[in-house]
Amino acid sequence: DDKMVRLWDPATGQPVGQPLTDHTHAVVGVAFSPDGRLLATTSDDKMVRLWDPATGQPVGQPLTGHTHWVRGVAFSPDGRLLATTSVDKTVRLHVLLLNDRV
Repeated sequence: DDKMVRLWDPATGQPVGQPLTDHTHAVVGVAFSPDGRLLATTSDDKMVRLWDPATGQPVGQPLTGHTHWVRGVAFSPDGRLLATTSVDKTVRLHVLLLNDRV
């Protein structure tokens, strides 16, 4: 409910980097891409955001289109598609056109 995503080192239990803070409402879903180079987050702000977990920086603009809270998120096995689900009773497929940076 604090609108943040925190990354943790599972070996030490310590936080890694600064919290990811671009959501304006509660964050309710997270998923790492299969290669671990992207993190997708969903929120009650109706947005899906992509992050570079190595830097904590946003990747691209927020993914929009849902008209209600976005709850579920999953990457395809090849990491090129992102599926999101919402309380608006829709599933959206987002084609990820990313450069080699991520």
